[in-house]
Amino acid sequence: MVIIQIKNGLNFLSIRKEEIGCVDPELCQSFCGNENGCSNFAYPKLIIQTMPVGLRGLMVAVMIAALMSSLTSVFNSCSVIFTMDIWKHFRKQACDIELMIIGRVFVVTFVIISILWIPIIEMNQGSRLFDYTQSVTSFLAPPVCAVYVQAILFKRINEPGAFWGLITGLCVGLIRFIWQFSYKEPSCLNIHLDRRPFIISEVHFLHFGIILFVITCLTSWIVSLLTPPIPYKYIRRLTYFSIDDPLEPEQIPSNQILEEKENALNFDHLLDTNENDVKMHKRIFFWLCGIEKYMKSEKNGKAKNEKIDTSIEESSLWSKVCDINAVIAMGFCGFCYAFFNRFN
Repeated sequence: MVIIQIKNGLNFLSIRKEEIGCVDPELCQSFCGNENGCSNFAYPKLIIQTMPVGLRGLMVAVMIAALMSSLTSVFNSCSVIFTMDIWKHFRKQACDIELMIIGRVFVVTFVIISILWIPIIEMNQGSRLFDYTQSVTSFLAPPVCAVYVQAILFKRINEPGAFWGLITGLCVGLIRFIWQFSYKEPSCLNIHLDRRPFIISEVHFLHFGIILFVITCLTSWIVSLLTPPIPYKYIRRLTYFSIDDPLEPEQIPSNQILEEKENALNFDHLLDTNENDVKMHKRIFFWLCGIEKYMKSEKNGKAKNEKIDTSIEESSLWSKVCDINAVIAMGFCGFCYAFFNRFN
C-alpha cells in the first residue's frame, strides 16, 4: 500500500519536476503558495491535470470519501476511549444517556482541536503531510504494537508489565514528539544551518520507532519479571502457543468497589416523560444527542442485550479464501513494483 501511494507522487514528480520537486522557497511560494515545498499537491494535481473529466470527478469523490471515512473512524475511536476509559473511570455510575452526550461533546471538541492543529502541521516536517503522519505514528504506535505482540506471544507478560511498558513508551514518544515539533525544520538549501539536537536532526523518526519499540519491550519484561505472573488458568487459549488448549480460560475475579451514587446523574425520569410535555429547546438538544431515539426504544422495549460470541473457531473455507486473496495481493504489488522499476 505504501509503495502504491508513493509511486503516484514519483510518477507526477517525473512529469513536473521543477514544480513538485522545488527546493527554492521563492519558487515553491510561486508554484503552490507554500515556501516549504509542493509535495502535498502532487496527487491532487496528478488527478486534475492528467485524467479525463469523468474519471477526474470520480477520483475526487473517492478521495473525499476516503478522507471522511478516516476522520469519522478516528473521531469515533477517540470518543469511545474517552467515555469508556476516562469518563467512566471517574463516574462509574454514569448511565448510557450521559455517556452518549459526553461522547458527542468530546467529538465536537476534538474536531475544533484538530482544526487549530493545522498551522502546526504546516510549520513542521517541511509541511510534508505524509512525513508528518509517519513521524507521529513512529512516536505513538510502537508502544502499543510492542505490548500487543508480547501479549500474544508470551504468557509471562502480566498487567503491570503491559501498563508500565505503555506508560514508559508513551512518555518517551511524547518527549520526542514535543521536542521535535518545538524546532522548525530548515529547508534543503539551509540544511547546513541546522542547529537542532543530535537526537532530532540525525536520528530519523523511523529509527526512533525501533528504539521506542525496544524500550517498551524491555520495560514490560522487567516489570513483569518483578511482579507475580498471571495464573495459567486465566490465560488459556489467549496466547499463540496456547491456542490449542482444549479448556476455556477462567474469568479473572474482580474486586467489587463501593461506588458513590449521589454524584451520578439520573436520566431515568426522561423515559417516563411524555414527548409533548418536553420543551422545544430540550427536544432539539435530545435530537442532536440521539437521546430521542434512545427514549423511544426504551419505551417500546426494543433495547436488548446481545450475547457476545467469543469463539475463535474459523471456517476452513473462508480461511483458505483469505489466504488466497493475500497471496494474490502480494503478488500483484510485487509485479507492479518490479514493472514500474524496470520501465521507469
